[in-house]
Amino acid sequence: MEKIRSIALEWGLEPKYIKEIKSNVWEIDTSEGSYALKASTLKKEKLEFIATAQRHLDAWGFQNFARPLTYQGQPWLNRDGILYTLYDWVEGEKCDFDDIHHLSLAAAALGRLHLYSRSQELLSRDSARVAYYLWPEKLARRTEDLERFQAIAAGEHSDFFSKMYLGFCPPLLEKAYRSRRLLLSSSYPRLAAEDYQVGAFIHYDVAARNFIIQPKEAYLIDFDYCTLDMPVVDLMRLIKRSLKYGGNCEAKINAIVDNYTAARPLAKEQWEVLYALLLFPQKYWRLAVRYYDCEASWSKETFDKKIRAVVRELENEDKWLPILRQKVGLE
Repeated sequence: MEKIRSIALEWGLEPKYIKEIKSNVWEIDTSEGSYALKASTLKKEKLEFIATAQRHLDAWGFQNFARPLTYQGQPWLNRDGILYTLYDWVEGEKCDFDDIHHLSLAAAALGRLHLYSRSQELLSRDSARVAYYLWPEKLARRTEDLERFQAIAAGEHSDFFSKMYLGFCPPLLEKAYRSRRLLLSSSYPRLAAEDYQVGAFIHYDVAARNFIIQPKEAYLIDFDYCTLDMPVVDLMRLIKRSLKYGGNCEAKINAIVDNYTAARPLAKEQWEVLYALLLFPQKYWRLAVRYYDCEASWSKETFDKKIRAVVRELENEDKWLPILRQKVGLE
């Protein structure tokens, strides 16, 4: 902890105590308040991108995120080649997407974020992170992966993972085809162009762990994956993550849609794009990539367990997707 203490002192903080939150994050308590210190794995360019996005949010009055501190005008302190970032500590509960109150606050915070997350400066700073127009291509490549994995699985008859993959591949491939067809026939190109024109950016990693819940509002933390993309992509991820276990679907959908749109209303064309993206069997594709392209070194038992869970999650989707369609007026 002595190294962390010395970094805090260099930042002008006098620690009363230091608590390790995880291997690269520490809570630093001082007489002036508490802070989160992080040993970042990101490059300077990405940290500058994040800092620019957060400065924009702060300037436009969005309050619901952990504020960064600078060191000699930079959003990091370099110690032995490691870049450390420092944020105000946000007190509150860990978010639980199964708690309707928590989910409502999270959806409202996300809607407010998307009201203000528009920055032409980010577009000029890093055009490589522009993702608005990429979704048809992404879905096409991922569908080709699903077809390729189907051929591989057919040659591995005794393998449990491959048996499961083959058993569910035909209907899920059809969902993938339909997802891309709906996206291509939607107003996606125009909506993507509109988001590009205003420099829309998103949090991207809207997992429960990145919302901190206070009695009347939620705060967002960890903008490491922040990128230039359509806000419906964030909303898609919030919906999928909060409904993955299938329980209390109607109440959760009502909480997300009502609270998000109270802050940022969506047109029917935007819901159509969102629905097209939701249809794609993302988890099924991602797990197969890890298995057949050897992107993860998990044990056979872990992969078998995960494909069972993914299939259950996709079966749950078939239950809540019609509820969502009806809620947002797509029926």
